[in-house]
Amino acid sequence: MIAVVLGYLTMQTQKRLEAVQSELNKVSENAVQAKARIVDLEQTAAGLKQELQRADFKHKELQDQLNQKNSKIQHLAEMVHAAQASQDEWRTRLESMRSDLEGAKQSLEQTEAEAESSKKQVASLEAKLEETNAKRDALQTALQLAHSDLKQLRTELNAARSELVDMRSLLGPNQNELEDARGKAKRGAPRKEADQAGAQTEKLRKKSSSDVTSPLAEQAHTALNHGSEGRDYLIRTIVFEASGETEIGKAAVAYVILNRKRNGSWGDSIRDVVTHAGQFEPWITRKDEMEKLSPNDPRYLDAAKIADGVLAGLIADPTAGATHFLNPVVVRQRRGGSLPSWAEGDGQPIGRHVFYSPDRGGTVPQRAEAQRLQPTTAQNHFSDFLGAG
Repeated sequence: MIAVVLGYLTMQTQKRLEAVQSELNKVSENAVQAKARIVDLEQTAAGLKQELQRADFKHKELQDQLNQKNSKIQHLAEMVHAAQASQDEWRTRLESMRSDLEGAKQSLEQTEAEAESSKKQVASLEAKLEETNAKRDALQTALQLAHSDLKQLRTELNAARSELVDMRSLLGPNQNELEDARGKAKRGAPRKEADQAGAQTEKLRKKSSSDVTSPLAEQAHTALNHGSEGRDYLIRTIVFEASGETEIGKAAVAYVILNRKRNGSWGDSIRDVVTHAGQFEPWITRKDEMEKLSPNDPRYLDAAKIADGVLAGLIADPTAGATHFLNPVVVRQRRGGSLPSWAEGDGQPIGRHVFYSPDRGGTVPQRAEAQRLQPTTAQNHFSDFLGAG
């Protein structure tokens, strides 16, 4: 009986142990599940923490954007305020412009009236212009006649030169007669014969002198004073190339220009010659000053006398045909002591310049000496011409 009870108790105990074991297993399983859930919760908490951090960061970004938007709104408000002020200013300007427009309309009406008056004046001026053109045509015709008269005057002047040469040839024997008469007077011959010879000689001298300074020469001089463009360019070049030179020095410069024109290598006119590239320095470095020189300037008037004498042939060529000249002192300073190749031979010194003719045979001094041995009318009366001018 006890064994049965013990067996029963053992079985009951065994069942209770199995139940407890089952409960322990369940508790263990629940603990594992709880642990796993705790891990999940921890992971979820970590994720929520990260989300919270991101949310904070996003909140800061949104706050910054909000601040920027507020700043832009404030800036736009200022711009709106400035635009309103500008609008008020433009309204004021618009009112002023409207007022100006009204004034402009009135001015336009006045201008139209003045235009009508101007049209009438233009018509009157056109009539005067036609009258002026008619006068100009008449003046051109007169100028052509004057040129024709000038050619005739030059022809007569050449004839007067020939006559003067004849007069000199006649003067020679009379001078011999005068010397004979003076010799006779010294030897006791009558004084009357010597006086008659002297009077005849003086008469011939006066006649020869009057042939040069006659109205014919004066007319030629006056005609040249109203000459062409070339004369003006010649005068201006003399003023600036031969400043401070004597009359002979200025005439020498003028003849270099005419000799170059005659040569044709530097141009067919005086203007082309003096403005030829790289030749006459004043036309390169002082062109404006040369062109502004007034014809009433004393320097211009002085050079005009020389130019007119050269153009009329009343002043002979003192350079004997030179086409080049230079100031050796200035040129040597600029070239380090050397001279151009065309200036290596002999030259003709006149004042501060030396004149050369490299394109012709013989030296300038040789030709000048040959010309000096056969003096012309113009050379003998160079001073008379300048004095008469």
